[in-house]
Amino acid sequence: MFKNCLIISLICFSGTTAYTQIANESPASGYFAMNNFSNQEPTALATAFNPAVLARIKNTTAGIFGEKRFLLNELAFYRFAMALHTKPGNFGVNGYYSGSVNFNSISIGGSYGRQLGDKADVGIQFDYSSYQLKGYGRASYINVQLGSIFHLNEYLNAGIHVKNLAGFRSNKNSEPLNPVFTVGLGYDASENFYAAISFQKEVDHPNDISAMIRYKLQENISFKGGISTLIPVAYGGVSFGIKDFTIDLLSSYHPQLGITPGLALQYNFEQKQE
Repeated sequence: MFKNCLIISLICFSGTTAYTQIANESPASGYFAMNNFSNQEPTALATAFNPAVLARIKNTTAGIFGEKRFLLNELAFYRFAMALHTKPGNFGVNGYYSGSVNFNSISIGGSYGRQLGDKADVGIQFDYSSYQLKGYGRASYINVQLGSIFHLNEYLNAGIHVKNLAGFRSNKNSEPLNPVFTVGLGYDASENFYAAISFQKEVDHPNDISAMIRYKLQENISFKGGISTLIPVAYGGVSFGIKDFTIDLLSSYHPQLGITPGLALQYNFEQKQE
């Protein structure tokens, strides 16, 4: 009961930012997003966090993810993503549903990414999102995202992502959204070990720092673990590859709100011959 009241208080009294952090995103989003600075081919779910990584998709892939945040049915979260490999560049679609009848959030986006030579990838995404609090009505968002990945050398990759670029909220009065800037760096120390760090800044809000490591235990089994500081969360999980399927069992922990278990399933379609 205390946990329910705490979460509802955060949503109702902390404004849009708190709602966005708690209801619009997974506590363990870094589990997928932080892989975008690696030389490893990105997964479908990772493309939802920076459209530039679509450029490195070598075959069409799709994924779904679900979690029960803080073990509350009212904060269920579901995400889907699909990346389509084509010769002119790669296209993607992704979205999420979060919450319950009393308060919920929905988003759908379309994206495009391509390579600029061997050293840089760029991408763009357009989103339509809305959220509803029972008794307060519904507000909608239009958003543009830009992203880039720079391949500095054989081991280092850097990335930049800008969200809420030319974005605005539309209800009774249109209001601009605060831009959110993310920069990150990833280091592939070996085929088996990878580490990454990122810094996120929303205008007029505190910084968020995230860090993650990935270790390949065997050919088809790897472990990931990481932390985020703005809303303090630690997360970890195990990834299993079974033929063209990848299954992720993961969980995150918030010191006040508790555990969030999650499950992801992704599929790589047959690689196209070019």
